Parts: sequence; structure tokens; C-alpha cells
Amino acid sequence: MQDIWKYVSMREELISVIDFYLEDSFPREEAIRSIGPHLSVVEKTKGTILIEEGSYHNYAYFLLEGVVRSYYLKEGTEVNIWFAFEEEMLGSLQNYVGKPSNLSVELLEDCRLISLQLDSMREATKGDLILNVFIRKIMEEYAEFLEERLFGYQHMSSMDRYNHLLETDKEILERVSLTHVASYLGMSRETLSRLRGKRLL
Repeated sequence: MQDIWKYVSMREELISVIDFYLEDSFPREEAIRSIGPHLSVVEKTKGTILIEEGSYHNYAYFLLEGVVRSYYLKEGTEVNIWFAFEEEMLGSLQNYVGKPSNLSVELLEDCRLISLQLDSMREATKGDLILNVFIRKIMEEYAEFLEERLFGYQHMSSMDRYNHLLETDKEILERVSLTHVASYLGMSRETLSRLRGKRLL
């Protein structure tokens, strides 16, 4: 009985992530029965390392509340590569294919998340169309994000990168420290502060 009430209490959260990716592709109750057993709601505190570079982690996450960053170490220095906010998926593609992660994921705020159990989902996709479509939608979103991130800043100056961030992802500047933002933009904190000062003149 306790497990049933736990499932009922997180029903709205499950529906939010299922609807987000499947929209009206399948009847909602069928989608919940198919995907629900692989999901759970978790709460983690600021500073938690969800995924550690070089380790295998059996979960991906859909962020309900909070801010998260992803980074890797280069010669002992953290290089930030993306930030996630509400209604965004986060995790390691390497983990999904059963390999150690090439990045770390840290919570920048207290967070509420839906966890997706990778091993059980992989196994269940062998005979489940709904789950296959659900995972495909997530992968398509991730591929689109990677393409934008890889090519979006390639030929931009520091000022252009900063201006682009202001136009497309201003929330990053409002909720993430300047140190992390500077790393994400590929510049020093001092350069970022100087660029911000020019914008205010």
C-alpha cells in the first residue's frame, strides 16, 4: 500500500515529464503505465554531484526545480559546458550506453528532479513502443542541443558570445555565478566583467 501511495503522490510530476516529451502521441494512461515504473521523484541539495566524471551512473534526470551545471576537468581546471534549468533533461550520454561519464553534473541550487533508471529503461525498450518513442524524443532534444552548443560559438568573438547569451539564455546570467558563466563562454572572469561593464555604459 505504501508503494501505491508513493506512486500517486508523484503522479503529477510523472505526467509533466511524459507530456513534455510525448505530447498527444499516446493515450496518457498507457504512457504512464509504460514509463512510470522507470521514474521516481528525488530531491537533492545544492552542491550535490549527481554524476562524476570517469564514473558510471545509472540515472538521467528531468529537472523540475533548480539549476544544474555540467563540467569536465582540463589540466585541473573546471570547464563548464552547459547549464540546465526547469523542464530540461540532464545526464551523460556515455552513461546511457553503459560507459563512464566524460563529464560531471553538480547542483547549483536545491533541486527537485525526476530520475530515469537507465538499465531498466534500456531493457524494457526491447518490446515497448511507447518507451522507445519517449527515449528517442529525449535523444533528439539532446542531439539538437549538442549541435547548437558545438557550432553556435565557433566563429564568435568574446563580445559576440556574451551578446548571444544575453539574447538567448539571459537566465544563465541571473542564476549562475560569473565564474561559471565565464568558463562556459571560454573567457576569464575578468574579461566577462569588462564586457558586462561595457554593456552598462
